[in-house]
Parts: sequence; structure tokens; C-alpha cells
Amino acid sequence: MGAILVMYHYVRDPDGDGLEKFLYATAELLASNRGCLVRLWDTEETIPIKRECRAVIGALLTEAQRHGKIRRDAQLTDIDLLFWSLRGVIETTKGVGHEGWHRFLSIILAGLRPGPEALVQPPLTEMQVELVKMPARPRKT
Repeated sequence: MGAILVMYHYVRDPDGDGLEKFLYATAELLASNRGCLVRLWDTEETIPIKRECRAVIGALLTEAQRHGKIRRDAQLTDIDLLFWSLRGVIETTKGVGHEGWHRFLSIILAGLRPGPEALVQPPLTEMQVELVKMPARPRKT
């Protein structure tokens, strides 16, 4: 529950920078507690908390878009992709310090900034994200 209260603090960021601050704070947590969060969040008991967190992340995204910090066509499912890929970068670069994931996150955030180019590929649907999150799921190749 404490994590959700911290997330709400970021929602109140007056300049719309809450999403970016939250992403860096979450990455720091993932990097300092490798593997723990996956096990912690992979239980039935955490479903209500995960839903609440997702709602807050959606509010952070909306607020960042409202302030012109994040492109309008970015979706909550894009943030899911960001977290999944960030986790991979953190695991892959664990022996070289924080420079790897810091660089990666800054590149991803630069791509999420408003710009003239439209995103050609449509976002994942909520159903696709839920399928990815299901344990022991068969994969399409």
C-alpha cells in the first residue's frame, strides 16, 4: 500500500513530470532488488494492488500528456512494454552499474516525447497485455 501512496505523490507533480520521476524511481527499485518484485507481484493476493497501481500509472500518463511531456498517442499498454523491456535491460546490464538502464530509459522517454512523426504500429490491446501477464502461457511464434 505504501507504494501506491508514493505513486499518488507523483500524480500531484505540478509540471506533469510525475510519470518520468516514477519510471526512474521504479527502475532504481528494480535494479536494487533484482527478482524480488516479480515474485512479490506474482500472486493472487496482489491483484487488487496491481489494478490500483495500473490506474495510478494511467493517471500519471494522462497528466504527462496534458502537460505536453508525453505524446498524445502513447497508451498505457506502451508503458507495460517499457516496464518489460526495462526489466530485461536491468538484468542484462547488472554487472556494469546503473548507466545501462539510465541510458535505456532516457532513450525510451525521448521516444515518448511529442513529435511530428505518428506512431505507425498500433499499441497492444489490454487483452494482449493480459495474455502476456498470464503465467505459463503458450507463445505464438
